[in-house]
Amino acid sequence: MAEIPKTFRAWSLLENGIEHLQLIEREIPQNLGEHDILVRVRGAGLNPIDFKQCIWGSGPFDQQFPRSLGEDFSGIVVKIGGKVDPNHFRMNETVVFSFGGFKDETGSFGEYKVVDSRHVNLVSHKIVQSRGEHIFTDLAALPAAGFTALACVQNKLKLPIHKDPQSISNRYTRNIFVTAGAGGVGSFILQLLRLWRENNFDEHEKKNIRIITSCSKNNFEYVMKLGATHSIDYNVEDMCARLKEILEGDQLDVWIDLVGKESAQRGSDCLGFRGELVVVFESDYSPKLYPFSQTVHNVALGQYQFLGAPKHMKDYRLYGELLLELYYKKQIEIEKREIKLEEVQQALIEISEGHTRGKIVMKI
Repeated sequence: MAEIPKTFRAWSLLENGIEHLQLIEREIPQNLGEHDILVRVRGAGLNPIDFKQCIWGSGPFDQQFPRSLGEDFSGIVVKIGGKVDPNHFRMNETVVFSFGGFKDETGSFGEYKVVDSRHVNLVSHKIVQSRGEHIFTDLAALPAAGFTALACVQNKLKLPIHKDPQSISNRYTRNIFVTAGAGGVGSFILQLLRLWRENNFDEHEKKNIRIITSCSKNNFEYVMKLGATHSIDYNVEDMCARLKEILEGDQLDVWIDLVGKESAQRGSDCLGFRGELVVVFESDYSPKLYPFSQTVHNVALGQYQFLGAPKHMKDYRLYGELLLELYYKKQIEIEKREIKLEEVQQALIEISEGHTRGKIVMKI
């Protein structure tokens, strides 16, 4: 096993503002917590929350500076804490990935990271060997976006991605709209909805299942490959008017919003009777609802670490196991662009502009 260096390079936020993000030298933590592991990072996924942590100055993100950034990662275990099972995390041969944590002292945008082993997924050798050199960036692209997609589809909407004849949701849900389907979270949601449609309905029933998404016109072919049955160009088309045309007199059952407050409000206006609105990322949204008809779900996985119980943190590992299974069986594919450690700051600015396709992943 290679010797662990005394220092490593990592991005650190010196004060609020993306312009204050700097690549610095940090000391390798010498004393691990009893459940911690030290990981040599090989890949790290970039997410909207990473940019938001650069500009939010209050609430759970009002931390002391300098502040580490980066939640998603994959890599190799190089050191373990005193109560970590050495038979489970075998050093220098085990690949792991995790959703990280807002409270971690070391973020994933660096060469090494300390993380609580209880929140990490062990990746089997068969998965590592099946994907070759791209395995680390593939794995780093999965957690936050994939976990959020699972929370939307399975946890909130109760739509089974495997065959489930007893599912009540299968009886009522037919028309689903997903904003920003070409983005990181949207691309996973479309693939999960495709599995739901393929595994739970016969050929005749599938014709009545509409999975609609918004994206730019140049991404139409891409989102249809992911699982969309219809696409809407958000640059030139009126969402609600176009949805009415597609539905041909039927009503919209679900609006999954990945954009923001105004888009979520538009979703409430477009939904039909007993419609369900799933809001991701927008924590201060106050919906205008029709009495006794619509339901609003809010998805904010990171808040588990501040407001949830230990049982909620276990969701990360459960989601991770399911995503790894889907990834190994090639039931979900990953669209990604690889960048270098030195390019993280510019990539976060690009993500903040909201026009990325798939995932951006740092490779070391």
